[in-house]
Amino acid sequence: MLTCDEVLIDGKTGKHSIIGHFSSIKAAGFPVTHPSLTLFVGLTDIPAGDHELEIKFGLPSAAAVAPAPKKNKSFWGSQTPPAPPPDPMKSILKETLTSRGSDQRIYFLAELRELTFDREGDYQIALLVDKAAAGSVDLSVGK
Repeated sequence: MLTCDEVLIDGKTGKHSIIGHFSSIKAAGFPVTHPSLTLFVGLTDIPAGDHELEIKFGLPSAAAVAPAPKKNKSFWGSQTPPAPPPDPMKSILKETLTSRGSDQRIYFLAELRELTFDREGDYQIALLVDKAAAGSVDLSVGK
């Protein structure tokens, strides 16, 4: 996975040209909105068929602390398990991905517009296929 300004695809050869690859963003102040970036993804080993592709964005270190277990007893007498902490990553794109088989290399491009960075930090863009982590890229955002 790469973050860049643009990806050009040659119509004759199918080759991809990555323009303006970057891994950090500088801002004068916060919050700041980045107008547009392109996410370039190359996937392999995806079984044949349709799959759910999801892109999430956020500060993974911002995970909330898990709440204390509830003291209420269930009918069976066991304590109610604590709820997991909220996912700090926000879903920003969902699409269906179709694979001809695990030997196929699938290229995926997503233009991500208006990403808002609330504060300085190491943000992450994560890719999930069928709800399983398939990769991520970090974006360092600072002054």
